Amino acid sequence: MTILASVIGNATKHTGMRKSGLFNLAWSDINFDQHTVTVQSKSDWHTKNYRSRTLQITPVLYEVLKVHRQLHPELRIQNDYVFTYQGNRIKTDICVSLGTVMKKAGLTDVTLHTLRHTFASQLVMAGVARKSRS
Repeated sequence: MTILASVIGNATKHTGMRKSGLFNLAWSDINFDQHTVTVQSKSDWHTKNYRSRTLQITPVLYEVLKVHRQLHPELRIQNDYVFTYQGNRIKTDICVSLGTVMKKAGLTDVTLHTLRHTFASQLVMAGVARKSRS
């Protein structure tokens, strides 16, 4: 689970996605050719504002997701969700596992929400307009 938490942490840090968006992300939402991910409602889940949005994938996240995707067939995962545990979509929190990953990285008190704020701060420092960040 700690490797999975690391991948989820990277996805949060590099996209700013909400936890619920990450846990409902499907491989069909990722376009590896265009380096994009589309956050969109599903039959049993909806985005915060019910609207889809497409985000660019950073080179780091692209490589992380590519490796993560290669593991799915090896682990015999039979669904389209990107983040699964024991073959099932993650529906609950991963605080303990993420805490372990962050501790190994020398970070304390870091949550998925902290990483989301880190992403937003990096956009501000890069001069990205507020309207473009939402």
